[in-house]
Amino acid sequence: MPRPAATWQSLPGIQPGRPFSRASAPARSLFVEELEQLARLAAFRPDLRMVVGQPGSDWCFDWRTGTITIDGGRLETESADFTRGLVLHESAHAAITRLEAIVPAEVLKDQRLFALLNVVEDCRIETWMPRRFPGCRPWVREYNDRLFRPVLAADRERPPAAQFLNGILTRWWFGKVAEPLSDDVRQALDSVWPALEQVLQALPPAPDTLGDPSAAYARNPVARCYTATDDLVPPDPWEQAIRMAQFEMWSVVHQSILPAYLRLLPPEDNLGKDLMEYFFQLQAAAPDGHLRGQLTAASGVPANLRIRGRASHNRIEPPLAPTGQDPYLQSWRRQHAAIELLAEILLRWFQAHGRIRLRHGCPWGSRLNLRAAMRFEADPRLYDQLWSRPLVPTRIDPHFSLVIDRSGSMQGEKMEQSFHGVVLLCEVCRRVGVPLNVYSFGSRAERLLHHDEPLSAEVRARLGSLPHSAAGGTNLTAALQLVAQDVGSSLFQDRLVFVLSDGEPDDDESVRQQIAWFAGEGVSMVGLGLGPETRRLQEFFPVSRTNLTASELPAALATLLVQALQSA
Repeated sequence: MPRPAATWQSLPGIQPGRPFSRASAPARSLFVEELEQLARLAAFRPDLRMVVGQPGSDWCFDWRTGTITIDGGRLETESADFTRGLVLHESAHAAITRLEAIVPAEVLKDQRLFALLNVVEDCRIETWMPRRFPGCRPWVREYNDRLFRPVLAADRERPPAAQFLNGILTRWWFGKVAEPLSDDVRQALDSVWPALEQVLQALPPAPDTLGDPSAAYARNPVARCYTATDDLVPPDPWEQAIRMAQFEMWSVVHQSILPAYLRLLPPEDNLGKDLMEYFFQLQAAAPDGHLRGQLTAASGVPANLRIRGRASHNRIEPPLAPTGQDPYLQSWRRQHAAIELLAEILLRWFQAHGRIRLRHGCPWGSRLNLRAAMRFEADPRLYDQLWSRPLVPTRIDPHFSLVIDRSGSMQGEKMEQSFHGVVLLCEVCRRVGVPLNVYSFGSRAERLLHHDEPLSAEVRARLGSLPHSAAGGTNLTAALQLVAQDVGSSLFQDRLVFVLSDGEPDDDESVRQQIAWFAGEGVSMVGLGLGPETRRLQEFFPVSRTNLTASELPAALATLLVQALQSA
């Protein structure tokens, strides 16, 4: 009879439920191979790899290489089921965690925010794991009891934010919070607990009960976060369900849990005050800034905020290689998460200040008009009347114009970041129904986008030419005259012009006269000075931000957009 294949249990030196410290080398090797196969099965990734790290290396999944690293020290000291459980935990992140594509990169970079996301996401995936793999319950119980019980038993005062994070973990797992707990933290936990329970239900269904989610996915905002990649590699139904569940989790967290957490940070901490800046920091749009390493909640976090024993790695995708896409779509892809979040913030603000209405019969928009679609079936000439777009409440009636300097001194990073700012404003304004015109000027001026134009391939090509168009002088007068023609005939009430430049105009006097005309017509103007020597712009534009670096520009534009709409 053939001999049965060897398993690690059958090899000498290992006993069930005991650590591997005395196990033979073959038993250890076979066990690691078993863990790798378990990870591949759980993550639905046959190419996933398992690596045994140095003692103290912690447990993590690296999206860039598709590798799970396990702590070599704990492999020697913990039981087999403990190790299986943590491997399954990291595999679950690989299976259903998609935060890196949905949450703005600058939010993930801030370790205080990442610590909260990591805690909530751990609770979510460990709710999913036993439903998907019922046999893993003893494994999860063993490692969570081992890792969380010291947190529950540690009778010492912690900062409020750390109390909040530890309170989420211990109340979720043990049904009670770690003491001592301040009254403010206790109230915060009670206030967010219904939201956390909602997060724990934001799970993808089992693949065999999935059905066809493609219609729901197409309507879901998360689809816009993947527009460029979906054009190249369409997601299967399981991946669509995963993304929709992750987007629901993030929506609940940033609407209902994050505000309570921010209030618990110390007064000298600027995170709460500057949260909008974090959301709008779009340095990831620049190729160099977009290439960054692994994220881990345990790296660079103060010791009193760390969650011992585990850390989850998230992937930030590198810049897109040339694929035949136009530059506009390339920039859109890099900024998708921030665009969606900013648009959602503004729409919620509008909803709080008045009911949003829809304008029908538009050539572009965020909602397909079904009646118009049926008429289009009968008459294809009605292709430009298919869409409905949101109108902001009648109390707010804005019209924005963005004027971009493309003189020779703007060549290089300044022009590239200006282009990213243009894409950001175009996409956000289209999402919320705010009219936006875009102009550029060097020795001559031209209009690149009229607010009634759809963002067709032709328009995107015009806008996409900006990064390589820097040349000539600084004829700001010609640009302002072109803007004046459009603004003068505009029926919108709250008109605002952003002027972005890195130097002085060719003719000071004519620019001053043109600015005076805008003031007389009730048109507001804001100057943005790009570069270290742009303070003189303040002489032309009393409302201005000067000496901006190129990487600060997209965030500055986003912030000014929000301020302008909320003060209109």
